[in-house]
Amino acid sequence: MPISMMAERKKLCLYAPTHGNENEHLVSLLSQLRVKRPPVVFGHPKGVTEGSLYSRRYLYSVNAHGADQRGVNGNVRMGSDSIVVSRQSPDCREEDGLQWLRYTSNSRQGGGALCSSYNKKSVIRVFRSSNLKSEYAPPGLDWTCTSYRYDGLYLVTNIWDAQGHLIDGVDAEIPVGGAQYTFHLERRPQVSVGLNDKSCNSL
Repeated sequence: MPISMMAERKKLCLYAPTHGNENEHLVSLLSQLRVKRPPVVFGHPKGVTEGSLYSRRYLYSVNAHGADQRGVNGNVRMGSDSIVVSRQSPDCREEDGLQWLRYTSNSRQGGGALCSSYNKKSVIRVFRSSNLKSEYAPPGLDWTCTSYRYDGLYLVTNIWDAQGHLIDGVDAEIPVGGAQYTFHLERRPQVSVGLNDKSCNSL
């Protein structure tokens, strides 16, 4: 075997997961080949089922959440197709009601993409992390591995600016610099997921 091929094979082995089944292992290895993928894909992803648990690596490899580190995937031109909810901070006006949630972000963290999704009325996939300090957080895959539950499609229905003012109108302006926008997302459709959700209060 040529030295270059041996080096690439060794590199792939370094990224082999220590948890999960053989299919996830294979998908993870294939993801290292850096196959070109579309930046944004709306709707339900292939290989992912609502209510099921997955690793972050798996979600990235099947393009269910195309950002390997950021919580928001997408761009200003096309919008956001998915978010990962790993934290909820009252100081950032964030809250979780299961059928709805409030998520705060700025332009550097994906706020511009979320504004575009609001303007385009594009649905967004929501994945809740087992690290989330919420009654709606999923269990971990095991004590060493963070899990992510696919909770379906959500729509941004309201946006508040950094001062807490509700943004009216059809076209929301993209947040500038570090300005924090709070996005209210509602599940589409509103269906029972076997957990007790709570009503939404004003910001």
